[in-house]
Amino acid sequence: MEIVITGWGLRSYLKLLDEGRFTEEEYWGQMRPDILMLYDLGNPKFHLGKFWSPAATQGLTVQSGWKMKWHNMGPGGAQRRLPVLLFEGDAFLCEAYVKVSDYADARGIARFSAQAVNIRKGSYEDCGRLR
Repeated sequence: MEIVITGWGLRSYLKLLDEGRFTEEEYWGQMRPDILMLYDLGNPKFHLGKFWSPAATQGLTVQSGWKMKWHNMGPGGAQRRLPVLLFEGDAFLCEAYVKVSDYADARGIARFSAQAVNIRKGSYEDCGRLR
């Protein structure tokens, strides 16, 4: 398995970091180690619904789509979401977002749904692998 960084994922990471939605310490200390756990989907943390759940909201479910969730991060203790598509043996990191409401979550999942379609067609920007 490879952890593929898509253009959507990279741009959203840079945007959220620039906006102060999380700190570099939170990224290196908590988020990145959690993301690297994708290499071991048998890790018990993937059985915790507060951390890992199907990418679904208000009647929309993304096939093979999941979201990683972090709570109380950065100023204001916001909730981070990182949509991940498991496709052809790889994990694709898509556009991360901040869940400030159910509406924001639904919008994030809708964007992820479109990104998943593009990944399946091979129409995405590959920005490298996470190791």
